[in-house]
Amino acid sequence: MKDQEVENNVKYYLAEGLFKKGNYDFLTGFYLDNAKRSLSTAKVLFRASEDKELKKMLGLLDSFETYLWVITASYYSMFYAVNALFSKNGLKV
Repeated sequence: MKDQEVENNVKYYLAEGLFKKGNYDFLTGFYLDNAKRSLSTAKVLFRASEDKELKKMLGLLDSFETYLWVITASYYSMFYAVNALFSKNGLKV
């Protein structure tokens, strides 16, 4: 059932102009690079939130944590990865 729902949604988005069909393969590398950078950023922020020695080295307070930005960077990693998949398959959001 989910496959049919996804297919119907894609058709609807195409009809509404939210997706554009074309040759967008040239964007795939751009989106994948951004996905990797965003995930690396999330990992660095997570480590900075957890590692006391790293906090000290960076001059951060012991209470420093930035889990909200770990989630944000992780979200963007997924966003860019999905856009890479779309572009590889001839769709642009």
